[in-house]
Amino acid sequence: MSVTMVLIPVAIAAAGTLFVKVEPLESDLIIFKTKMKNALILQKAVINLGYQPHILNRIQMEIQHEDMHINFQKNEDNTIQATFNENMSQKQAEAYIAEIYDEYTTLVQQQTYEKLLENIKNRNLNLESEEVTKDNSIVLTLTVQE
Repeated sequence: MSVTMVLIPVAIAAAGTLFVKVEPLESDLIIFKTKMKNALILQKAVINLGYQPHILNRIQMEIQHEDMHINFQKNEDNTIQATFNENMSQKQAEAYIAEIYDEYTTLVQQQTYEKLLENIKNRNLNLESEEVTKDNSIVLTLTVQE
């Protein structure tokens, strides 16, 4: 018996779906609450983009690049908040956070795919075929061993 699974890439439909602007206590700062939760994947994402993150503690990391300064911090709800320095316009800050979020979601998808393949090996399943479609979805056809 064959089973087909489709892994669909996470699409970023609109900026509002990936982060929410928070009104800061200090008027010069730009703060975004994101949907990101994994600090290690975030760290890898910013490194992949060519930034040098500075780990301040287990819930806080910062990036300084040219005139940009971003501070990432975990909130009580386990999501990561990004705070930009006063030299940044809202539009620039949105562009940076969208770029980072896009790389973050790509890494989450890769990790999910790798874990799925590992689980396939550990169960009574064989990977019969794998196809990447035009929209970067991955179609896996599995056979159940009897």
